Amino acid sequence: MKKLSFAQGKLLIKLVDRQTHSTSYELVKSNLWDLLKLEFYQTFAALFGASLKKQYDPTGDDALTERVILLVESGQL
Repeated sequence: MKKLSFAQGKLLIKLVDRQTHSTSYELVKSNLWDLLKLEFYQTFAALFGASLKKQYDPTGDDALTERVILLVESGQL
């Protein structure tokens, strides 16, 4: 995961939320004992235009991502 590009990292955050119905922030918070580290990660992500707290929106901002996922799942792509 250290070799992911910025765009790949943002997509991974979206896909995690889509599959788990929990934001990356919530998942890390439940598994990380150090909340200071969690806030550091969130701040670092926010500096680069990403957010661990943003929820996946299949009908809004993430509509194109959702369409591609559905095409892949149906074998059309």
